[in-house]
Amino acid sequence: TVERRRESGEPVPHSLVDPAPSPDDLYDRRRARELLDTVLDGLPLELRAVFVLHELERQTMAELSTILGIPAGTVASRLRRARALFEARVRQLSEPGGAP
Repeated sequence: TVERRRESGEPVPHSLVDPAPSPDDLYDRRRARELLDTVLDGLPLELRAVFVLHELERQTMAELSTILGIPAGTVASRLRRARALFEARVRQLSEPGGAP
């Protein structure tokens, strides 16, 4: 079986591996997405826009300056503030009893 092969260290042929995520993986993904949504919803709009476009959409600072019509220095300062708020909120929510 697949489990026996894994436990013994034998390679498992790709044809025997189920590519679907396990229920635990699906649950973890859902919880991570809920956490992300909660944290992003808590960011002020001007910080959220910069954060999402840079960190998730992979836009450069120069692109953000053009897209948002703001100076590059403003993009940089908003991104710094957004990252700090994002990290602080994730830490808060990750603590036992952390409220949304």
